[in-house]
Amino acid sequence: MNIIEFFLDIIYPPENHCLVCGRKLTIFSELTGLCQECLSNIHFITESCSRCGREVEDKRNICSYCKTFEPAYDFIHSGASYDGITRQMLLEFKFKQRKELKKPLVELLSFTFREYFKDYGIDYIVPVPMHYLRKRLRGFNQASLMAEGLARKVNIQCLPGALQRVKEGAPLFQHGLKERRNIISGSFAPGEESPLIEGANIMIVDDIYTSGTTVNEVSTVLRERCRVNKIYVLTVARARFKG
Repeated sequence: MNIIEFFLDIIYPPENHCLVCGRKLTIFSELTGLCQECLSNIHFITESCSRCGREVEDKRNICSYCKTFEPAYDFIHSGASYDGITRQMLLEFKFKQRKELKKPLVELLSFTFREYFKDYGIDYIVPVPMHYLRKRLRGFNQASLMAEGLARKVNIQCLPGALQRVKEGAPLFQHGLKERRNIISGSFAPGEESPLIEGANIMIVDDIYTSGTTVNEVSTVLRERCRVNKIYVLTVARARFKG
């Protein structure tokens, strides 16, 4: 260890390393726990289709894919593309029990919220629920953890019990759009906190938006069975979907 490294270890203790690549954190980053290089490799979404969240190159509100699509929600935006550093963080958070990654992921949600949702008068934040069997297997619902963290940052109450998942189907990633809709249909129902959200403006929080099948089904239940007012969707990432 040279003299420079010695003093850096004093100023920036050994535990102060990038959560993704392991580099020593020597300067401030906009996302806690990430070095500047990893941060620069996150592809933030600035212009997106308001119906599906698909990134667009110009300022059109609706992409060509969605000309005939009528979602059950009112507006959606995702923080970043589901690739590179963002994909790595989400996968390690979900499947490798790296709960320390929650902090930068929640901060990404918070930045996106303040940029795109702060003026919508949102009353409650509702995470996409997880079936109790999968939650028991994984140990936590990543959407709930991130939704609760976001709620604290933006001072909006989180209601993880507003919805429940009553049916656990096959993973959706290997199916086309029609099959996804069939699998997810009937998977959600009002939860014990659902009376609180009647007539309210709701934000759904999830980790990834792929085809939109899940959040559209959740939104349908919120609108038709919980009788909410407006529905907004915020996810950490937006994946490319061909189906």
